Amino acid sequence: MKRLFKASLLLATLGAAAAVSAAPIYLIDATTDMLPPDPGFANVAFSLTYEDFNFNQLFSLDELLAFTGYTDGMGNYFSML
Repeated sequence: MKRLFKASLLLATLGAAAAVSAAPIYLIDATTDMLPPDPGFANVAFSLTYEDFNFNQLFSLDELLAFTGYTDGMGNYFSML
């Protein structure tokens, strides 16, 4: 009985430690300052920050923390992805 209690206490402690570890936060910063095939996308700039909850290093909208907006080559500003 004592051994079972120690094992369950150990598992609970390990589970709590795993839950405490924070997901990494990534910044994607994209700027094009050269002429792409479509001149409408020249000098495009935006950045987004996301917290990678599932640790796969891939961006997902549900992980988005911040988005600076998107400015195209014609000066149009878009605030949504």
